[in-house]
Amino acid sequence: MKKKKLAVLASCLLLYSSFSAAVAAAEEANTEGDTEVQEVVVTAAAFKQLNPVKFTVITEDEIKAKGAQNAADALKDVTGLFITSSNTKGKAIAQFRGSDADNTKIFVDGVPLSPVGDGKVDLRTIPADNIEKIEIIKGAVPVIYGTDAPGGVIYITTKKATEKIAKSLTITTGSNNAQTYFASIGGDTGKINYNFSAKNEKTDGYTAHSKLNADYYNGKVTWDLNPKSSLTLFGSYSEREEEQPNRIDPATGLIVLNVGRSGTITGKNNYWSNSYDWKYDPIKNSYIGALYNQKLSANSDLSFKVFRSKENSHLLASIVNTTDTLHLWWDGTVDGYELQNTIRTSKVNTATWGYAYETRSFTEKSNNGSSYYDYTGKSFYLQNVTNLGKLATSLGYRHYETSDNADIDTIAYKSPSKQYGKGTANDPVFSVNYALSDKTNIHGSVGKSYRWPNAKERSGPGGIYPYSDTQQSVTTTVDGYTTTIYYYLMPDGTLTQGTACDYLLPETAINRELGVGYSVHGFKFDITYFNKDITNMIKGQGFGQQHTQYYNIPHVDMHGFEVELNKKIADHVKGFVNYTYTNAFDTLLQQQVRDIPYRKFSVGLNYTGQNGLNANLALNYIGGRTSAFSNGNGNGNGDSPTRMLIQKLPSYSTVDLRISKTIDNRDYYIKVSNLFDKKYYAGAYLVAPDRYVETGVTIKFQ
Repeated sequence: MKKKKLAVLASCLLLYSSFSAAVAAAEEANTEGDTEVQEVVVTAAAFKQLNPVKFTVITEDEIKAKGAQNAADALKDVTGLFITSSNTKGKAIAQFRGSDADNTKIFVDGVPLSPVGDGKVDLRTIPADNIEKIEIIKGAVPVIYGTDAPGGVIYITTKKATEKIAKSLTITTGSNNAQTYFASIGGDTGKINYNFSAKNEKTDGYTAHSKLNADYYNGKVTWDLNPKSSLTLFGSYSEREEEQPNRIDPATGLIVLNVGRSGTITGKNNYWSNSYDWKYDPIKNSYIGALYNQKLSANSDLSFKVFRSKENSHLLASIVNTTDTLHLWWDGTVDGYELQNTIRTSKVNTATWGYAYETRSFTEKSNNGSSYYDYTGKSFYLQNVTNLGKLATSLGYRHYETSDNADIDTIAYKSPSKQYGKGTANDPVFSVNYALSDKTNIHGSVGKSYRWPNAKERSGPGGIYPYSDTQQSVTTTVDGYTTTIYYYLMPDGTLTQGTACDYLLPETAINRELGVGYSVHGFKFDITYFNKDITNMIKGQGFGQQHTQYYNIPHVDMHGFEVELNKKIADHVKGFVNYTYTNAFDTLLQQQVRDIPYRKFSVGLNYTGQNGLNANLALNYIGGRTSAFSNGNGNGNGDSPTRMLIQKLPSYSTVDLRISKTIDNRDYYIKVSNLFDKKYYAGAYLVAPDRYVETGVTIKFQ
């Protein structure tokens, strides 16, 4: 891989808005007017009073204790969240409560990462070494984050310097010739806070054709311009050369060839047929931005942000019995800005209003032609947070105006006419938290959300609903003329011809949840029930007109519950248990959504000793599920029901162990993933990694 320096880490002003400033201001409600500038906190941790919104927070220490290499590793034991890499492109994507990954919105330092082609963020591209904390909101997300994520929001904050000057170097080595080098430098001069890091990661891979060579660069600089204003510049760049593991038939041990179906706009649905040895050469991800914060008065804060995020990739694959190579180039860019004003209207009430503007552009090129896509979105929002001691509420409203268009130029099939979309959405969201006592609280939320079709979906309407993969012909003869009509045989035995979709509607949802929490003497318990009613779920069919055609399913219901338990077992020992039950019922397939298990749970112990010795032991269980060998969404929601290879996967559990020891300015550790070398499949015909052992040292320089 050619190592690229991040030429412009801070080339664009990004005013990173204080997403949770509404509540942060409420937290200061009991103080008198203070004209000193205060850091705008964009996280759930800002709430020192009762929080109206249920957050899950993963701290830097917890990420380190897990031995996470990237954001995907750090998130794998979160309740209600399933991390899967079953799609053929190998992305580690996040699915909330049974929803597709394009229903998940991911922010890094306030920048929304939105791959325009398929809307799925690869969490492996975000190194754990650079993360200060991760915050997760599921279901009805407050409007200041945007209501265009029916699944939920993952908000990642990168590190700031905490000392006058600090430098560190981390070197690791592991199984399969894995090597990692990470270096960082940061400092705080009083007026300027800065942090820069670089990382190189290499491995031969756990199986044939799974090599990786990746570089990552990150930077953040904050200036206190005066006592009332500050400016932050930040950015990130990654470049990965990566081979995707081939799928293996457990009965024969031979490679399972790709059957085609979906995965490209300009190619036929058989574009990937009989292909293998997929690889990125390379895939590049980046974001840059700036944020400006201004204290207008003791009770009013103004913020403005601008940002850009990009994904550029070259995907290659070989074709069996030929020397031909398939190519697919994707180039997507998101640009945007947001203005936000937070006003403390009383000692117990804070109001926030804002305006956001975003454009997306996308180009696909393949062996068969090219396609182009553009999107423009505007939104205005209002949110009010009230904290009355035992009762905290958040009420918000967001209005969207959205338009897009797609233009396809291909020789693979008869190109569809140019596709245009235009629409509006009005989404209210309400959250409440009530303290029954100093130990028990009840929390709940209800809200409306929507998801606009992505580039692939907008480019291909025409899907038929209802339909099935089983057809039955009916022949009639009238006046000597014989006519044969083909019908789809539905699960209930009825026959239908279905209706073709000529315009794809946005997917909307109403999220509801209700839970109770209990906390006493180092013991914390929470149980939450959730329900999601989805209207016009977007789904695709990998056949007909020679390209993928999408349509809307009128209604899908998802529900389940989550249990979280944390206990301080002894002075230096803590334990946790997380359990999730998700019933994500696909009304067309009459079965659970693919790649979403009904049940998953995690159990863990953490030891923190006074002598610098730390240990973390965790067991993760994933229930049985049906998995799809898919070029599309990965979980089958965006693909035809059975026109792909599927495999029923049994449940499995793995155990991970990490032990570390701090001596002076050095941290030594050993990590063992899949401690008992469990053999299982991570996706359809996708062999999972076996036992992995890694050792490393971090040296801190003052």
